[in-house]
Amino acid sequence: MPPKVDVKTLAGKLDNAVKLLYELMEEFETIFSVKSEPKTLEAAFSLVETKYRLVKKQQETILDRLVDEGTGPEDELVLATKKAGDKTKADFLQITLKFAAYQKEQNSSENSNNATTLEALTLSMSSMTPAVQKMADNIGSKPSNSSLQRLPEPVWDGTRRTYATWKKEFSHWMKKYGQDKDEQLQRFRNAMPKGSFWTDQVKTCKTIDSAWIILDTEFADRRKLMDELHTEINNLKAVKRDSKSLTHSLRQ
Repeated sequence: MPPKVDVKTLAGKLDNAVKLLYELMEEFETIFSVKSEPKTLEAAFSLVETKYRLVKKQQETILDRLVDEGTGPEDELVLATKKAGDKTKADFLQITLKFAAYQKEQNSSENSNNATTLEALTLSMSSMTPAVQKMADNIGSKPSNSSLQRLPEPVWDGTRRTYATWKKEFSHWMKKYGQDKDEQLQRFRNAMPKGSFWTDQVKTCKTIDSAWIILDTEFADRRKLMDELHTEINNLKAVKRDSKSLTHSLRQ
């Protein structure tokens, strides 16, 4: 069993504890005055509260010991201990009231911010509603995949003269019916002329973009198109001249 500590020693320890308590209270007041972060003030108050509970426990221990020793209520040490207890209690309650008021203010501010945020979200959702409804209408009016399967994609005949028109129609068709890249590539292959050299060239393409690059390199060249048209015109003129010569010979 530990040796019994005399009352004077306990009183000395109590004085030290009270000094530490008031130092913590002073720190709390400083933090409170500069409007520090809530967590910092909460930590300071927690230290004050813990130390106050210990001081109060020490005061009770001293008073109980004095009673056990038969000390009267008017004894100087009894009165001093009670007076110190009343003062620390009053000062601690003041700290507690300040902290409670601070918490109430913080909660009120937080609730106000939450209300403002909620109002902003409500207004945002209200403004989005027409756009969302329009999107839903568009989706509802979009052809189903089954109907798309039945629609034939624009087919290319493999000639340079029709390439630009076919590409424009094909791209428009893909965009209108919302075909993704993989679907476009599959339909692109179906639209190519059977047995064509260029059909074989694009057969191994992994993306629709790479397939277009191959065809554009050859068929989107306007100079080559003009040369081809010029050749066709010259051939047509030659046929007409030959036709006139043949008619003239027959008449003779």
